[in-house]
Amino acid sequence: MSEIYGIFSDPIIIQKRIKQPEVSKLDLNIIKDNEMSLLKKKLRESFKEYPIELYDSNDNKIYHEDSNGFWYYQEFDSNNNIIYFENSDGEWCKREYDSNNNLIYFENSNGWYRNEFDSNSNRIYYEDSNGLIEDNRPNKEFTIKEIEEMLGIKNIKIIKG
Repeated sequence: MSEIYGIFSDPIIIQKRIKQPEVSKLDLNIIKDNEMSLLKKKLRESFKEYPIELYDSNDNKIYHEDSNGFWYYQEFDSNNNIIYFENSDGEWCKREYDSNNNLIYFENSNGWYRNEFDSNSNRIYYEDSNGLIEDNRPNKEFTIKEIEEMLGIKNIKIIKG
């Protein structure tokens, strides 16, 4: 196994599925916009057989390229959820998760949506880029004292209009 440093905070483990010459450390000092093209170039220089596959330290496949030139790249959060994906066909998506691993935000070139969940992981709110909103959040009633505390204002008075 080999490690790649430079573009990620943790080393990336290259698990070779086929026998190839040993590669020690690939020094990839890459800016974000050129990350994939430089990574692909370095990999092609280092590995002559396909598929090329890279895994992170949690054994998540972060890169795959086949002999036809099709590739995909994905990033994972600390809970092994995919948070970013892109491929050679131009498809991409971003994802965000809450502390219970519920998908709370999704975006791709076609639009976006976001969710809210209750403590039991039931979806209580949905909104998307087409304007669709499904709001099942419980209505909360507040006393005047609670409103004063939230706003930092004292002596709120209700006036009938």
